[in-house]
Amino acid sequence: DYLLRDIAPAKKCNVNIDLVTAMGTKSVDFIFGGFWNIEPAQLRSLGVETGYFEFKEFGVPNYYEMIILANDHSPQSEPDFINRFQRALQKSIDFCKTHPLEAFQAYLQSNPDKRRKTITWELEAWETTYPLLADNQTIELEVLDPFYHWLADEGFVSKPFDFQSLISHQPQT
Repeated sequence: DYLLRDIAPAKKCNVNIDLVTAMGTKSVDFIFGGFWNIEPAQLRSLGVETGYFEFKEFGVPNYYEMIILANDHSPQSEPDFINRFQRALQKSIDFCKTHPLEAFQAYLQSNPDKRRKTITWELEAWETTYPLLADNQTIELEVLDPFYHWLADEGFVSKPFDFQSLISHQPQT
């Protein structure tokens, strides 16, 4: 087994795969990797109707959509930084959930070059997304445990490991 850290490419380059263009130009009939709350809104703005399926329909247990990781022994892995980051993230989420249109307007102010058509589909995607934001920053083992075991049972985890050891810090209450 090769580890990614052992790979030293001679040259690095950014590779962009634009899923929306592939679907919008009807170059493909199906994509994997799009987000059900983002790409369908963008594709509808291009006149392409889409469908999607949720992973749970195929037996995948609930899982966290976004997990933020930090390298061990980095400033970002220090408890003080993590506490401040989690508090700021939660304040942002709370504001977004309480004042979704104001939050979207703040986003637009930070991105003044958006075209009207883009703003329209991004607002649709935002209206789908903000209700799904986390209520808190607590990582629940009742969510992680079944997902980890499903990954192992399906062969996605080649060597068992203590996934709980990856959770080095929980938010202060």
